[in-house]
Amino acid sequence: MKKIKRITAVLLALLCFVPTAFAANPKPVTIYVNNVLVAEKGMIQNGRTLVPLRAVTEAMGADVEWIPETREIQIWRTIPICTDAGGGHLPIVGQTHYEVLFKIGSFQVLYTNPVVTDATDSIDVAAQIYNGKTMVPLRAACEYLGGTVDWDPETKTAYVEYSEMMMAEQTGDTKLDAAIAERDAIGAITDMPISGDYSILITPTGCTTPVDILVWVGDAYGMPTNLNFVRKSSYNKTAFFTRTGYLTGIPGESIYDVPDYPENFTAKDQTGTFSGIRMMSLEGNLWLCKEDLQQLGLMD
Repeated sequence: MKKIKRITAVLLALLCFVPTAFAANPKPVTIYVNNVLVAEKGMIQNGRTLVPLRAVTEAMGADVEWIPETREIQIWRTIPICTDAGGGHLPIVGQTHYEVLFKIGSFQVLYTNPVVTDATDSIDVAAQIYNGKTMVPLRAACEYLGGTVDWDPETKTAYVEYSEMMMAEQTGDTKLDAAIAERDAIGAITDMPISGDYSILITPTGCTTPVDILVWVGDAYGMPTNLNFVRKSSYNKTAFFTRTGYLTGIPGESIYDVPDYPENFTAKDQTGTFSGIRMMSLEGNLWLCKEDLQQLGLMD
């Protein structure tokens, strides 16, 4: 009998050290993002509303990356900026960026928005893992990415709203706005698709086929000013990149050779992969895959 009492006393003592954050059964929370039901539930724990970070932010069109080495979660969201050119035409004239970094167990967040870059803030409940999912306070999950939250206490339902585009400040002359948009994009800009996943499409001057500039860069649009792709020439029988402009024949300019680049690749519309870089020839313009350039360290 004494042994049983001792075991009971030890168990009670151990229970005192069990974290209380999720000791009781949490109350479920229903979440809608732009009136679409999120499959995963949030919860109310100790008076605070927590939501599954990935499920909610991806429903807002954000990209999410888990960094296991530091137990951090990085979320970013890019929003096109449009101008009203009249007649329901909304050409894209730019884009803005939101980003937030949470760390498991930390009350600090790092965030970027159109106003500030790499700013810090604090949340009243630390990011934490529950049933294999990262949970954070409801408003922190949404408002750092430009969303708004409306809470219905009776039904325990959260209504998250976010904009798929931002409108540029108008000059009062919609025709002028459209002309500026076309000039800045080096070509006519298509209407923005109204959906969570979107492309930013431009049609270079003199061409008829739009190109997604979130995927491709080239001389026609998007190539960084300090990076040029040089085709085969009399100076060098391969193609390569140079930081200082077009090929001058000075040794050491090449930072990445592309010896398998075909000499007449842009003579017709086609695609191919050369030295690890996906390329597209379209209406005489050469386009390079932005993701491949970034992975090779050729482009930030």
